[in-house]
Amino acid sequence: MKDLETKQQGLQNQILLMKSTTSTGTAGTEELEQKLEEISTELKAAKSQTVQAADTQSMRRRFDTYEPAKEEVDSCGLYKIQQDEDKYQVLFSPYSDQ
Repeated sequence: MKDLETKQQGLQNQILLMKSTTSTGTAGTEELEQKLEEISTELKAAKSQTVQAADTQSMRRRFDTYEPAKEEVDSCGLYKIQQDEDKYQVLFSPYSDQ
């Protein structure tokens, strides 16, 4: 896709250069404009394919999944929620301290 964008930019620059250097303004640019149109169409198609691929990936991973633990693991401490006026604090006490 970057290659197509580079080609598109190069053709646009060539067309502008030809129009600015010729007295009639459009002499010889028809071919370049046709190539530019083809590359623009290819670029739009490539972008739509990447957008569709991204949409299907986001649909598959829309929700978190729950996976039960494979083995029981003891907790390393205790968490407490304490309210102070308008804020909450999460306090952690490791079991090794008790």
